[in-house]
Amino acid sequence: MQSIPYQYRLLILFLLMGLVVAVDYWRNPTKPTKLWEYSFLIVSGLIGAGFGIVNDQITCTLSPAYFYYFKNVPYGSIRFS
Repeated sequence: MQSIPYQYRLLILFLLMGLVVAVDYWRNPTKPTKLWEYSFLIVSGLIGAGFGIVNDQITCTLSPAYFYYFKNVPYGSIRFS
């Protein structure tokens, strides 16, 4: 699975979610529920990703050594070094 690029894995995820929503709408057209459930999951994931990005930027600013020693990111590639 690691050989598949991230963008393609994300596309596969959204296609599968769309398929489940379509089947749910086809089975129960008057009150489909999967769309709202998946919307909640997507929004929650985006909030979590945003928190992770902000957390990494703060950590990178305060302690670039953390990324160098524990995540094996060279000093030159850290944004705020």
